[in-house]
Amino acid sequence: MNINKFTFYSLILASIIGATFFALNSNNKFALASDTCPQGNGWTKDESPPFSHLAPAGYIIDQICVKGGNSQNQNGYIFTANTNGVGHTCHFYQGNRWRNGSVSVTGIGTNQGSASMAGECAAISHASFHKTLIQHLHLV
Repeated sequence: MNINKFTFYSLILASIIGATFFALNSNNKFALASDTCPQGNGWTKDESPPFSHLAPAGYIIDQICVKGGNSQNQNGYIFTANTNGVGHTCHFYQGNRWRNGSVSVTGIGTNQGSASMAGECAAISHASFHKTLIQHLHLV
């Protein structure tokens, strides 16, 4: 296949422009951070600090969804965790310096779950906690 230089460079330029437009379009760039955590079907949403939930007797927390920021924040996030610990880290450049932070969840596998933020990630806007019925073993 024989492509002249003008066609080759035109294709490269068009690809770069298309990729740049996609990356800078706010509806695509931070699409996940503008979503919301689930509510209903076993999920309970908490929209005020300290972002925690106590499951009723016979239930444990098995997943936690945490959301902070929005499509305009370079440090926005949304994630769902099924293990305890840091679920998200943020590293971004703002005000002539690098900023860092993390969002953690605790209480998965227990009856009380919580979400917390440390550092300079976007503040948590809400968290959702999924509960599941404890499976009992009956020994004979």
